[in-house]
Amino acid sequence: MAFRTRLYLMMFALLFISQAAVIVAVLGTGNIDALQRGRESLDIGSRVLTRMFDDRSLRLRSGVEILAADYGFKAAIATADTATLASVLANHGERIAADLVMLANTDGQLVASSHHNVSTHPGFPFPGVWEKAQAQSGTSAIVMLQGAPYQFVLVPVYAPNIIAWVGMGFLLDDAIAHTLGHITHLDVAFIGQQNTYLPYLSSTRTSHERWGLLDLPLDESVPNSGHAFMRHGDNYLSRQVLLGRTQDGQVSAILQMSRAALLAPYEHLKLQLLVIFCVTIIGALLMAYFASRTISRPLQRLTDTARRIGRGERVDPNIKDNGEIGLLASTLITMQDDLAQRETELLAKSRQDVLTGLPNRQSAELTIETLVMRQQSFVMQRVCINDFKQINDTFGYTIGDKVLIEMGQRLQTLAVAPEHVFRIGGDEYLLLYMPPFAPCDVRRRALVRLTMTPLVRDLSPVIVSLSAGEVHYPEHGDNAQILARRSEITLHSARRSAQKCLSYVPGMDENHLRQVMLINDLRDALQSNQLYMVYQPKIDVASGNVYEFEALIRWQHKTLGYVPPDEFIALAERSGNIGLLTDWVIEHVTRQLHDWIQQGQHFRVAINLSVHDLSNETLPKRIVQRIKDRGLDPNQLSLEITESTLMKDPVQATSLLSTLREHGFSIAIDDFGTGYSSLSQLRQLPIDELKIDKSFILKLDSQPEDMMIVRSTIDLGHNLGLKVTAEGVENAASLALLQEMGCDTAQGYFFARPLKVDQLPEWLENYRRHTAKSTDTTS
Repeated sequence: MAFRTRLYLMMFALLFISQAAVIVAVLGTGNIDALQRGRESLDIGSRVLTRMFDDRSLRLRSGVEILAADYGFKAAIATADTATLASVLANHGERIAADLVMLANTDGQLVASSHHNVSTHPGFPFPGVWEKAQAQSGTSAIVMLQGAPYQFVLVPVYAPNIIAWVGMGFLLDDAIAHTLGHITHLDVAFIGQQNTYLPYLSSTRTSHERWGLLDLPLDESVPNSGHAFMRHGDNYLSRQVLLGRTQDGQVSAILQMSRAALLAPYEHLKLQLLVIFCVTIIGALLMAYFASRTISRPLQRLTDTARRIGRGERVDPNIKDNGEIGLLASTLITMQDDLAQRETELLAKSRQDVLTGLPNRQSAELTIETLVMRQQSFVMQRVCINDFKQINDTFGYTIGDKVLIEMGQRLQTLAVAPEHVFRIGGDEYLLLYMPPFAPCDVRRRALVRLTMTPLVRDLSPVIVSLSAGEVHYPEHGDNAQILARRSEITLHSARRSAQKCLSYVPGMDENHLRQVMLINDLRDALQSNQLYMVYQPKIDVASGNVYEFEALIRWQHKTLGYVPPDEFIALAERSGNIGLLTDWVIEHVTRQLHDWIQQGQHFRVAINLSVHDLSNETLPKRIVQRIKDRGLDPNQLSLEITESTLMKDPVQATSLLSTLREHGFSIAIDDFGTGYSSLSQLRQLPIDELKIDKSFILKLDSQPEDMMIVRSTIDLGHNLGLKVTAEGVENAASLALLQEMGCDTAQGYFFARPLKVDQLPEWLENYRRHTAKSTDTTS
């Protein structure tokens, strides 16, 4: 919505709200005043009602007292002349316009009545009135008789003592209601309710149903004193006054005043206010329209200017105003200059590494894309500091930052100076060399010389090594993305190689993609039976018996075919999936051991653990649980750990292996002789077996040096109380030498290659037959 429209609507809304508030206030006050006047009218009507009933009660009492003093009436009572009494009562009732006349003896029995058959209903119909009259020598009350309400007076007849009681009453009918309504200018109704009769209603209205009061309940909360209470309907202001209550009913008077009549004086005022409101709103609309146009034009220009500034344009609002609009225009100009300066600063900072001050990754990408666009050949060398995390862990992040800063400075001063040096993140740098290019060996030697002197000397000299991978444009890629990916692949290959500095070779991409594919497919292979176990027998050298197998995992990939275990196990370790692989092996090996026991065969199986397994404190619990689930004995499972793996973290490895050994598992060091364990470490390790690496066994019969090493290793193992196993036995001569040296166990292709489970029975049968035949021949 445009500013002018919003301003226009805002001014209109303010005027509208203010005018509406005035009207609401006036009408609200008038409504309150009208209701107050209505309550006052009802109060007056209640008082007039009370006064009117008091006057009627006095008139009734006077008329009854005159009748009671008549001598002839007393004589008729004394002689029990019923006909005369009925005639006198009827004549006197007509004289005073009474609607109800009755005569009772001193025992409360009716002698004559205008509304009763004395012979069938002789009892006095108003017990409460009779008791009150006895106590007060006469009384008046509002009573219900045969479903109709009466104002009733009961007085005694003396001669000179009380000889009878005379009662007369007026019916509360429409005439009385109209009389009271004429006096009070109110709508009046009398409501009588008696248990055994339909409700009675007389009122000033011709249509009684409009009162909506025929279903009023007996209100026990209204006291006999006649206090009133309010009833508010939709169209009338009402008040109910209790006139009288008996044991089986009550009589009430309803006073009402029309709300329309109360509010009539304000209807004319409402019309006047509406006219004023409409005139004011029209004037406000005109004022808001012209005011908004006057204010919004320069503001609209400023808005357009700000929008163009936001798009990066250089504009001048050209508004000449000495007031607030002019100040806003000058502020926009100043802001435009500040934004331009700030943008320049931010752009420079966004392309600069905060720590080293070198250009960062974004700057590198922009530079490379520019060179590719110009088709300018270059060499891109990606360099990283090896084991930089260990520097941070050992010396702290402050020293680590200093190493990064110093390395950035040295890279800029190489003997073969690069054209550009970037820090692209973490411990990695990117160097760009421009023609003429120095030979690759010269660049490698320059990097090596760079690390010959310590980088930081704060606490102790910090000497680092570097790895580098380089690509050439356009030979190794025709765009920045391909070059970046191939340089990263080459750097990873260099970090794993002995050279530490490599150039991209065609085919590295495919190898990298193969590795990514294997990592992604490994989890699926665990669940889709692509992995399987093979078992290589371990032979007791002295007896020739087979007592143990080494379990080895294999992978037949669904598209790549056979994948060597060294390849996918290393990838599993790098991707963090080695734990899943180990669990899979433990599950399948323990299941196979259980199956062999069911078949009556008892073997022990050795499985291999990785360096990552030794850092997982939950490993013992997982293995023990699997053994228990299969009902196996822990000594049926042997755990093999390579010597190099053991030396990664000897303390952690020793602690975890001790826990496994306490549970009854046998521990063996695999590939012994290729690591760097000392005799003191070997003596302290919780192990049961040494497995001599096959590199010392393969040519045992032809290499005297290997023979000396193997003999010394066997003697060392036995002196430490350990069993010794020779791996890689491939001929009878090597086996004979091992027997001579006292080696405990042998395994290798001379006995069998790793076999699938379904191949083991046939091999075992053939091997045992061959062993038995050899024994018989020897005998």
